[in-house]
Amino acid sequence: MRKTILIPTDCSIYSLQVVKHAIDRNADCVVDVVLFTGVFLSNNISNMLFFSKEELVDELCSEEFHEACEIICNKYGKRVRSMRFEIFTGNTQAAFENFLLGNDVDEMFIPHARLVYGKKCFDPVPYMQDSKLPSTVISLVEERSPWGDNILSELFYNLNKAR
Repeated sequence: MRKTILIPTDCSIYSLQVVKHAIDRNADCVVDVVLFTGVFLSNNISNMLFFSKEELVDELCSEEFHEACEIICNKYGKRVRSMRFEIFTGNTQAAFENFLLGNDVDEMFIPHARLVYGKKCFDPVPYMQDSKLPSTVISLVEERSPWGDNILSELFYNLNKAR
């Protein structure tokens, strides 16, 4: 069985704990993971003409974030068919429902902790909570690793701690 799951992210490694829980809760499925964030787009015509999703994603997501996503995909092997990052630019519930349809989402996972979004981004969780699509709230591990500021070791520590 294949399932597409949607997970909001603030592009921090901390937020990727939800991915591990979502994959574990779907142990009988091969999953496509769609990580996403809400983004305010400019109304400036020149900004719209030269808009590039790839440049925006590169601006929002650090190299460490991309590496952590690759590590998760490698750790779960064949259980994760794909992991991609999308942006949601709508500002209505109907736009969000169309976003869900366009990405063929089967289930959503919502972090219980509030994520910290940059100035161009907004929290899409209220749209998720108002949707009729099945969703699960996941608590994130608050404890910091004993390795200090090493972000990737933080991910491994929290992934193993959550077991």
